[in-house]
Amino acid sequence: MDALPHDIQRLIFGELDAPSLGRAGWVCASTRTAALDNALWRRRVQQDFTFMDSKHHPLTPLSVNDRDHLWKGIYHGIAQRQHTWRIANRNTLAIAYPHKRSIICMSADHRQGIVLTGSADFTASVIPWRTQEKEKQQDDGRPPTKQNNTKLHHKGKISCVKLFDEAQRAATSSYDKLAKIWDCSTGACTATLDGHTNNVKCIDTHGNTAVTCGWDNLVIMWDMRTGQQIAKMKEHIYYVNKVKFVDDGKYMVSCSDDCSAIVWDGRDGRPIHCLAQHTNGVNAAELVMHDKLVTASEDNRLMLWDLNTGTCLQKLTGHSGSVTSLAPTPTGVASGSYDGTVRCWDIPSGECTAVLNKFSDMVSDICVPRDGSIVAASYDKSVRVWDPITRCMLVCFVSHAQSASAVTVVEPEMTGDKHRRLLSTGHDGQFRVWTI
Repeated sequence: MDALPHDIQRLIFGELDAPSLGRAGWVCASTRTAALDNALWRRRVQQDFTFMDSKHHPLTPLSVNDRDHLWKGIYHGIAQRQHTWRIANRNTLAIAYPHKRSIICMSADHRQGIVLTGSADFTASVIPWRTQEKEKQQDDGRPPTKQNNTKLHHKGKISCVKLFDEAQRAATSSYDKLAKIWDCSTGACTATLDGHTNNVKCIDTHGNTAVTCGWDNLVIMWDMRTGQQIAKMKEHIYYVNKVKFVDDGKYMVSCSDDCSAIVWDGRDGRPIHCLAQHTNGVNAAELVMHDKLVTASEDNRLMLWDLNTGTCLQKLTGHSGSVTSLAPTPTGVASGSYDGTVRCWDIPSGECTAVLNKFSDMVSDICVPRDGSIVAASYDKSVRVWDPITRCMLVCFVSHAQSASAVTVVEPEMTGDKHRRLLSTGHDGQFRVWTI
């Protein structure tokens, strides 16, 4: 082997798998040099793991020696992470069947261990997932036979749910043209918000104020204590699909099929900015970097706006399908799309730093835990997690019988042990708890 040129050694070693390549480095000094070749380990990483485009790899400045052996270290780091994740995620900790039909939406109070799910069966369920996790563990791996979930009833499909006041109260909106406020402990309806003339698509709360939007083109602010309207906003000219409070209640943002998003005063409902540069319906909006707003649209684009002036700062292109979901990341925002990909964007530069494209169907929901990892649910029935540093896929859960609809991650200090929990819902009516 010593007599062979270095290029020939590299060609031979390029056919070895990672364990064999590692052992070859111990044969002699010549093979050690070839076995540590950075290009060989880079190829092994790209072939053995789901990996993004190399130009998007977030490398930090390294010394020459570190750079020479960088890809071997990355390979072993990823392999160790995947081994750890497989061990930690061998079993689902809990399975609940709170609904007979699709679960459409979910809200979680991580500290209280409570989840609220909304379904096409006209009900919302308050689920104490920590209790059910213990029941499953005590039941030798079988789902608990008795589930003490509180049911909240509407007369139409549930479109949005929200837990607030430390999971003591809940808000729901429905296709029965109503939104309701509930006491989670008793299941009693404490206020009925009756003012829309078509399906109510979304509800959000801040303090004692709620805001709803619907397919009657309206956005309405409510006093939850009395159930009375504070303001009725009529600036949109077509269906309004999403509304939320941002910047600690200072503003509200509504997203409409009229190709616009409107920023409202969070106190009195006064319109502040109309963000109207999309060419199709706006599906979602997310506050990033305290004073920037990102909107996602069915025109396959995201737009970055200055929240203070309403000026469009960037048009973020790359998706080939409608962009349906957004989640803030430590460096910007992540977006999920009908094209089956999740893209990570740097803000404010607008550069796409990663493309995560292992889904075979549209992405339904994404979330970004504290460590920056990307968690996404898809209509291909899977929930996938990507590493925050290398953007390699760490684990793929495929246990829902139908498409996965929503995900969230609970941090270790909220779970009582050293593992995080991944909570997922699906159109199979299942709610699942995974340990990660």
